[in-house]
Parts: sequence; C-alpha cells; structure tokens
Amino acid sequence: MSEKHTDPPGHYPVHVMNDEYKTINRLNENPQFGSNVHQIQCHNNKLYVVCAEKENVLIYNLNNLREPPQIWRPGQIKPGSYPNTLYFDDKHLYILCHNLGHNVSRVLQYHIHNLKFAGEFMLHHMKCHNIFAMRKKMWYCASEDNCIGTFDNSETIQIPNGQFVRGVARDNKFLFIGDSEKSERSLRRQGDGRILVYDLSKKEVISQAYLPDCGQVHELRLINKQDLCHNTGENREY
Repeated sequence: MSEKHTDPPGHYPVHVMNDEYKTINRLNENPQFGSNVHQIQCHNNKLYVVCAEKENVLIYNLNNLREPPQIWRPGQIKPGSYPNTLYFDDKHLYILCHNLGHNVSRVLQYHIHNLKFAGEFMLHHMKCHNIFAMRKKMWYCASEDNCIGTFDNSETIQIPNGQFVRGVARDNKFLFIGDSEKSERSLRRQGDGRILVYDLSKKEVISQAYLPDCGQVHELRLINKQDLCHNTGENREY
C-alpha cells in the first residue's frame, strides 16, 4: 500500500491504495464469480461486491468470509448495462447501471429481504456512478457531465473545471468529490486525480486535494468519522 497525504478542511488524511492491495483482486481470479470489481458495500452482516463485466453481485457472509458467496444476477440488468454502484436504505437495495454510454443510466430498486424487483429510475445522464442520499433526496454522479444531480433532476451541483467526476463521501458539513483525468480504460491507473471539498452550507467548492500520478479516483470513504454517503443509519438523509 502506498499513501499520499494532504489536509483539506477538517484534517481528513487522504489514503491512496495502489495495486499492491490484493484482497479484492483475488475475486478476479475466479471466472465464475465475475471480474472488474466496481464497489463493495456492507449491510446487515453481509458484504456485497459488484462485478461489472459479469453483471452480477456477490453476497458474502461477513461472519465467515471463507464461505462461498451467493452469486446474484438480477434479471433486470440488461446486457451491456454495466452495474457499478450499490446503495441501501431501510427497505431497499439500489443498483446503478451506466449502460456503457449507449443510453441514459438507470437505477434498479430491490427489496432487501428477498431481492425481489421493486422498480427503476431513469437518470438524466450517461455514464453515471455513486448513488447516495442527501437532504431527503437520492443523488448520483454524472461523471462525464461533471456534476452531481438528484434522481428527479430538481437539483444539480456543477463541478468547476471537472473532467470525470466519480466517488463521493460526506459528513454533515462537507461533501468530498472525486475528479480525475478522463482516459481510456487501459490508462485509468495513470494520470492525476483530485478530491474537491464542497461546503454544504456555502454551496461552493472551498478546497481541493491534488493526487498526482494516483490514477482515476473511483471511490471515497470517510474512515475517521461517520460517512453519511455510505451509512445506512438514521442520519443518512441529513
């Protein structure tokens, strides 16, 4: 693991993991499980792993990770849909599919207790990532259009000088947004990235942390305090 540090407001150290971090990469060695891991989420003692190219989700028992996972391939994921992001609320699981640029992205909704299909949301952009809740609305990153918007298209946060917006974390004061040089898939481990600090009360970007030579930023997490983008507790929708 390699690390590069900077201190945006609130003194949040930035950690960058490179290819020496092999734990999840082991999934790629088993073709029946899938490949191209896009996101990992925990919920109710289960670990959910999104495998984009196989268009499935691996569900592990957190109490026994050596146990083979359940391989769940939702029937509503159409060929070429490319699922990349999960989100949980109290009753539902959401899967964002960005459709490889052929059409607008969509979000599939399932009941958590039985994984039955519950509905879908058509988004307003292509190549979207990162579902999260904020101000009692559901949001996502419109990566190529350099903005963050709501499912209902009622609110948008435009990213100044953005190139490819992906990865979001937040507390009750700041939204942390990933942005990277746009590049072909084979070059995504090269180039520079940055993390923007967006003040929720001022409604503007107040700082940024540059990550030279880190490759594209895909995911952000707060680890020294509650991350409201990925937490499923009662403060999720603040």
